[in-house]
Amino acid sequence: YEVTIMAYDVFISFKNTAPDGSLTVDRAIAELLHTKLKDEGLEVFFSEKDLSSAAFMDQIYNALEEAKILILVGTSVEHINSEWVKSEWSTFFGSMKSGRKPDGHILTVLHGVSTRELPIQLEHFESFGANDLDSAVDFTFRTLGKVKRSEAAAWLAEEQERKRKAAEE
Repeated sequence: YEVTIMAYDVFISFKNTAPDGSLTVDRAIAELLHTKLKDEGLEVFFSEKDLSSAAFMDQIYNALEEAKILILVGTSVEHINSEWVKSEWSTFFGSMKSGRKPDGHILTVLHGVSTRELPIQLEHFESFGANDLDSAVDFTFRTLGKVKRSEAAAWLAEEQERKRKAAEE
């Protein structure tokens, strides 16, 4: 069988389930962010949607390796430092520090956590409130040097209108 390798722009790291098995607020925020980024044209790794059960660890590490930006979503220090989440962001951070990922960026999307509460490795990165996901999306596109679909469509419509007017003159 063949394994499809996705080229991810963004890896979203978040705590999926609470101790009681319910889905976390982190997950809800991450899912909304995932939708916004995908709708604007990015390839985004979101574990809930992109993991097959077979080789999920390999998939996580491949996605971490490919992504240029890791977005860490956190609603508590405990979630940010939980085993899986910390493994993801610290692996990404390590790749940046070692020079394997010289164009790598981390940004945090926080709710109920201040940047001062973040682990020291994360506190100097760009941070956004969960109530301002559009700014996080804009920052992601600027950092990647890409244009959002909605902006490209607006530009194309303006360009067609200019050509139409020029043809009438």
